[in-house]
Amino acid sequence: MDADRVQGPAWLRPGWDREADAWILAALERLGSEATGPVEHVRDFPWGAIRRVPTTDGVVWFKEGPPALAFEPALTMLVARRRPDFVPTVLAADDARMLTADAGRPLREVLEQGADGPDWHGIVRELAELQIEAAADAEELLAVGAPDRRPERLAAAAAELIDRSSDALFGFLPLLPRIEGLVEELGDAVPLSVSHEEVQEQNVVVSDGRPVLLDWAEVSVSHPFAGLLMTLRRAVEAPGVEPGGREVLALRDAYLEPWTRFAPPAELRRVFDAAYLLGMVSRALTWQAIYGDGGPAEDGFEYDSPRAWFALLTSALTDGIRLGGP
Repeated sequence: MDADRVQGPAWLRPGWDREADAWILAALERLGSEATGPVEHVRDFPWGAIRRVPTTDGVVWFKEGPPALAFEPALTMLVARRRPDFVPTVLAADDARMLTADAGRPLREVLEQGADGPDWHGIVRELAELQIEAAADAEELLAVGAPDRRPERLAAAAAELIDRSSDALFGFLPLLPRIEGLVEELGDAVPLSVSHEEVQEQNVVVSDGRPVLLDWAEVSVSHPFAGLLMTLRRAVEAPGVEPGGREVLALRDAYLEPWTRFAPPAELRRVFDAAYLLGMVSRALTWQAIYGDGGPAEDGFEYDSPRAWFALLTSALTDGIRLGGP
């Protein structure tokens, strides 16, 4: 286990806030801007620390991620080349740190105030179009550090995680042949691309009525459909929406519509089911990368432990897949 994992996130070190603020102010100076008020610490989690500062050019946001997610600034800039109106604008970056322009108002706030905002069908279609365009950038995405979750590597990565975790995950060894089978079901109907694992309400803001997708840290190069796991799971939190229900299926179909240029809808839906399940494997790998081999907890979804995701996958394979649920 490396020193960063033992010591915890950088923002827990004494003096980190002063160091971060100095970096912010120096970056603003290079940009020809200056702060008009104090830097505010907004929040921090094991997967990143956020600070906010008003400037002569509007509010800007600072983010620093852990070493495992240090690729986020470079990846965000790379993806923004394809859809600059769907991705935050990076103003300055240095390894795991970046400064971004304010991207808009939170989607939830817009809707709660009764203003017009993008609907989720439009958001997932926009995501699909970006993924189709970004498929050509897969090698560049890997080069800047995006995790390699391409299907041919996913089963091996899961086996390595289970083996390295010994007793904690040993009971999930029977999953490995099933994971290999799911990989085979994917086929090659659609190109591999960037897979954003956190396409959910908290990561969508609205600018001039258009959605902007934040948090390009929990991302990999993978089968693009695998990233819709959390989107559908969050969808069922709405009153009256059930796993596998018509609302969830309609959201899936809205996402798949742009992909019909590659394959018929029936084939895409079959592939989507396999990718949805493999998304659980990818989530296990993501959280292991963030928390390390020890992890914050080994049960419950509060901490998104690898064990929790492998348990969900086991349930879905045993009881049958219901999109939006296990």
